[in-house]
Amino acid sequence: MQYLQLLALLQGNADDSLKGLNEKLYNSAVPVIGCRIPFLRRTAKSISTEQAEQYPLHQFVEVDMIKGLVLTSKPIAFEKRGLLWDFAHSLENWAVCDTCKARFPAGEHRYLAFFGDMAAQRRQFVCRYGLVNLMSFLKEDVSAVLKETEKVTAYGSYYADMGMAWLLATAMAYNSDEVKKFMCRRRDALPDFVVRKALQKMRESFRVSEEDKRWTLTFGKE
Repeated sequence: MQYLQLLALLQGNADDSLKGLNEKLYNSAVPVIGCRIPFLRRTAKSISTEQAEQYPLHQFVEVDMIKGLVLTSKPIAFEKRGLLWDFAHSLENWAVCDTCKARFPAGEHRYLAFFGDMAAQRRQFVCRYGLVNLMSFLKEDVSAVLKETEKVTAYGSYYADMGMAWLLATAMAYNSDEVKKFMCRRRDALPDFVVRKALQKMRESFRVSEEDKRWTLTFGKE
């Protein structure tokens, strides 16, 4: 699909009320057309990698999202991880970041350190993309994921901080003992904002036990 054809398709499926909502929600400097993400996912399936690579960057959020969805539609071999590194460095809003999580071959554990190194970057959306993808490993090894997050240096950046809080809350549902030990050990290293938001997200989660939710009320008050 050529770029002008894509624009016509996106504009023909735009919702003006959603456009206004997403402009506020995405907080992006890139213009928003107003398309729903399920529609973008379906559209991305009909676009080749070669076509997506030719689409301009940062003209519309929806085009950026389609470029990311096409890139991440199939597992990316570790030898081609540079594509994900470049994509992460092109990010400028959380919506494209979170929607376009990477896929990689099952058992490819080298990606754990790779995304840890990405989370160590100072640019907040590069850091967040690393954190978002580290969450893919929580089911296998919470302790290893938490160890990688010790590389984070972008604290003080809102979207990086929220990404770390999200990861901690998600990890709590997989292995609460490891998360508790980590947060106690790293109490002085984790910003107060990250801790507060992580504890809040844990209490709001349907996947965190009532016992662990009670623990969040006492953390830091011993």
